[in-house]
Amino acid sequence: MELIQQVCSLESAKRLKELGVKQESLFYWSDDILFFSRDLVIDEEYYGTHKNVYSAFTVAELLNEIPFCRIGLSKSIKNVNWYIWNDSADAKDDEKSQFSENLPDAIAKMIIEHRPTQNQARGR
Repeated sequence: MELIQQVCSLESAKRLKELGVKQESLFYWSDDILFFSRDLVIDEEYYGTHKNVYSAFTVAELLNEIPFCRIGLSKSIKNVNWYIWNDSADAKDDEKSQFSENLPDAIAKMIIEHRPTQNQARGR
């Protein structure tokens, strides 16, 4: 399995950062390039102030953000989809599942769906 399939997409990473998810991960996106965090430390002068750096979360890192879920895999002749079900008692029916061909993205979608924006969290 390629590394890009083991982390959330750049689009999901951007949205998670907007929602205030702490930017600590093993891998990072920057301008469509995937970096190992050690690479960022080496070039900290550039990346320390660069705003286009986003955590490329792995499945394990994302599961820390959404503990009440089940994961399933659906295969067909044409494609494979990962499904995430939210088992939280307070989840509304239309928020109970997400899917994607990429497992980290399916989990990221669930987090995005259930996490309030920073402004909502502050009551604005």
